[in-house]
Amino acid sequence: MKTRQRYVCSECGGVSLSWRGQCPRCGKWNTLSLQAVPSGGKGAPADPDQRPASLAAHPDADGAAAPTGLADLDRVLGGGLAPGGAILLGGEPGIGKSTLLLQLAGRLAASGRTPVYFSGEESLSQLKSRAERLHCLHDGLLAVSSTDASAAVALLSGPNPPGLLIVDSVQTM
Repeated sequence: MKTRQRYVCSECGGVSLSWRGQCPRCGKWNTLSLQAVPSGGKGAPADPDQRPASLAAHPDADGAAAPTGLADLDRVLGGGLAPGGAILLGGEPGIGKSTLLLQLAGRLAASGRTPVYFSGEESLSQLKSRAERLHCLHDGLLAVSSTDASAAVALLSGPNPPGLLIVDSVQTM
């Protein structure tokens, strides 16, 4: 019989098909461990995690959306940034994706949160210059200029992960 692999959280039993530093269910760090599961065949009982479940009976996500301070962005995101969430921002070149994300990072830094802007396209001096033009430069705004995806992963799995990691842009990694 064939087997497949999944990662199971030792704290809450949450399941992920790929390794993550943080459990997608409970948010605890470094609690996922590899587990081999028989894949079954045609007619095999379904994995309980794959059966339809009532959303009304499902536990609420940890924490409410945190407002960003940018009203239109909060509206689009349904109230703000969801804890443990991931957002993919796409669009044509030059429409302001990087500008919006830098403004977001600056706004969050000014409110005492800890964003890290991870840029694969601009140097730190270019980012600083743009942040100054946008009036969003703040001491708490941290940035990295790199195309090394493992460095971004290391930030998230390190001892003091940022409150928000902005990667600009994914295709440069």
